[in-house]
Amino acid sequence: MNFFDAELKRDGKKYFVEVGGYRTELDAEKEARLAAHDVQSQPITLGVRPEHTDVADAGISAKVEVAEMMGSSVHLHVNAGGRDVIIIVPTIDMKGNYKLGDTVHFTFGGRVAHVFSKETDKNLEF
Repeated sequence: MNFFDAELKRDGKKYFVEVGGYRTELDAEKEARLAAHDVQSQPITLGVRPEHTDVADAGISAKVEVAEMMGSSVHLHVNAGGRDVIIIVPTIDMKGNYKLGDTVHFTFGGRVAHVFSKETDKNLEF
């Protein structure tokens, strides 16, 4: 899992995560669990699995350090804000080749974001 220093933001019943200039709303199930525990806005550790990231035209900026062809996908090892991150790109979705030093942007949806307490490392949903 990729981990990021991020912010959990609460706006009424809505929850968002913000990291590297990217913001996404959490899905309804996650919002309901966070609200049930009365979780407030706070700094968090955000977890996103490599297969749940998407290369995009905008989003979190990163520099390619390694691009590994793995058959049906390319595993991009990138540096995003000083963090090592892995992005899995299905070869069917590729828009070109990735080279050392290329800048890419990636995103993820609110359904796949995992929010952990910075203090206890526990998932804030449970």
